[in-house]
Amino acid sequence: MKKGIRVFVGMLMCVLCMTPVHALNANSTFDSLTVLSQTLSPAFSPTVTQYTLNISNDTQMITIAATAHNKQAVVTGLGSFPIDKDQEVFVITVRFGKKWTTHYTINVVRQPKPLQMTYHGQTLTLANSFDGVQVPTSFIPTTTMIQNTSALALHNEELNKTICFLKDESGQGAFYYVKDGKVEGLFRSIELNDTSYILVDIPQSLQQRQHFHTKTFTINNQTITGWVYQDGDPHYYQLYLENLKGQKAIYQYDQRDHSLQIYKAALVDQENHEIFYQIIIGILIVVLVGFRWYFQHFKRVRIAEIKEYYALRQVSILNQKEDSHY
Repeated sequence: MKKGIRVFVGMLMCVLCMTPVHALNANSTFDSLTVLSQTLSPAFSPTVTQYTLNISNDTQMITIAATAHNKQAVVTGLGSFPIDKDQEVFVITVRFGKKWTTHYTINVVRQPKPLQMTYHGQTLTLANSFDGVQVPTSFIPTTTMIQNTSALALHNEELNKTICFLKDESGQGAFYYVKDGKVEGLFRSIELNDTSYILVDIPQSLQQRQHFHTKTFTINNQTITGWVYQDGDPHYYQLYLENLKGQKAIYQYDQRDHSLQIYKAALVDQENHEIFYQIIIGILIVVLVGFRWYFQHFKRVRIAEIKEYYALRQVSILNQKEDSHY
């Protein structure tokens, strides 16, 4: 009896193992599956039944369309649907006869509302990725807190600067310096001699330079304000740049061979300025020390004079008392 049962179970297992696993039937598949003005991920394939659809935060409705491989198949789940939640699931079914049914699933994910910041009166929107954006050299991906939300950013350790990619109201994007959740200024860099430099504003002290006048010119599609010689070679431009170590200097650019080098005269002027400032600081220190010494000396002298005055006054009072006694 037990032996017969074992034989029966064994035969049943063999039958089950030989039964083919249900596979998709071409008659119950789609030749196309689309969402109007949106992109499915991955790209549609008749044998792929799970998809993700990322939509913008302001999308209120989606329209699902599909074409069945067999025109006699029954399709459900098509049409326009409102999006009320940040994540919703839509199932589109194609059925052929009573035996073959395939369910295609679309997971709709609404992207979070983009962070917005203001700078010089305009509204800037934070980008959620750097796709298609040329990331500046020596900056590494990081995050920074903006409006209590972790935001995508780039950071340079040597400069101790953080930048974010923001888009203005016309959709134009650029990198901006961001600190403590606020925009500090526009970040611009340029590649010269296979080296990256940062374009910075010319300080007030260098706005007017002897033998030079300011001029705006274009280098590597970048509009830059710098200097040219008043009576010198017009092929030489002078630029105020910052290297990736945070050091700022005046550079001389030759537009003929695109070479770049630090302007030595500017270094001499800078050294002279530093020496001048050091001398001024030294004089101020001497004056302050001398004033302090004089004040303390005067204070001691005045205290001694006051003590002597009261001592003499006390003696005078005693003498008067003795005279009156006699």
